[in-house]
Amino acid sequence: MSLANVERMEVVKGAAANLYGHSKNIPMETPHLDWREARWQGQAYIRRAAAQYGFTIERKQVLSLDRIHGVHHYRVKTNKDWGKYGATVVTLDADTGAFISLTLPDTDSIGDIAHRWITWLHTARVFGLPIQILICMTRLIVVALSITGTVIWWRKRASGQRQRTSGKHIKAGSSTVIPERD
Repeated sequence: MSLANVERMEVVKGAAANLYGHSKNIPMETPHLDWREARWQGQAYIRRAAAQYGFTIERKQVLSLDRIHGVHHYRVKTNKDWGKYGATVVTLDADTGAFISLTLPDTDSIGDIAHRWITWLHTARVFGLPIQILICMTRLIVVALSITGTVIWWRKRASGQRQRTSGKHIKAGSSTVIPERD
């Protein structure tokens, strides 16, 4: 299927984007479509999708080859994507360059959106420098609390061992009275 034969690109929702319908049992060694041709096809499909779905391409991200499924993924950052990295992906057949799917961030399932946001928040990919500083401070506080908690526990443990070795503890059921200190 050539680019001219694609009448309307259908957006694939969520995890359905991984169902290519032609999964290979053996990983492919070398795809018939070379890297330059795959990049050109990916760019052409993304430009067409941008015109069809009304988004603008801010920057090209990556072209990757999935040898297991026999596909190329061409990812771009668009004005509909949150964070630093794009979530708009066009998937092409690695042998023919045929369009397989288009994944847009605003059409993902709730699970995919939640997973993306959790990942972005934990890796400080959204909200710029303020969230990066906040996450850095939070991490430093967690480390400081862990260290001080361990130090306090170690000191109490060492103090308890000194008291046990001095022999001033009362045994259960004994009637020995320890004199008070003045």
